[in-house]
Amino acid sequence: MGGWTFGVPTASKNKDWAFEFIQFACSKEWMRRSVTRGNAPPRVSVLKHPDVMRDYGWAPVLAEAMQTATLEPRDAIWPTMELSLRTAISSVLSGQNTAKPALDAVASDWQRALRRAGLKG
Repeated sequence: MGGWTFGVPTASKNKDWAFEFIQFACSKEWMRRSVTRGNAPPRVSVLKHPDVMRDYGWAPVLAEAMQTATLEPRDAIWPTMELSLRTAISSVLSGQNTAKPALDAVASDWQRALRRAGLKG
C-alpha cells in the first residue's frame, strides 16, 4: 500500500491551521468518505467498519496486513533500491528469470546506486 505523509514545516506561518487541517483530513469520518472515492485509508478502524468491509472486498485483507506493516525507510535512495528489487521479484514470478540471476542483478544495481549516491566507495 502506498501512502501520503502529512507534515507542517517548522517555518510555517500557519502551523495551527495546518495541524487542524491534518486532523480533519485524517479523521475517521473523512477517511470513510475517501474510501468511496477510491482511496485505501491507512486507518485500520475505517477498514474494519462494517459498511466498508461489506462494500470493499479488499478492506478486510488490507486491515489484516496493516497489523504488521512497517513504514518504508525515509531515505532518498530507497525508491531506487526498491524498484530494482520489485523488478527482479516480478521477473522471477512471471517466469522470465530464475532467482539467482535476478538477485545478482539486484546486487549489481544496488552497488551502482550506492556508489552514485556516495554511500559506497
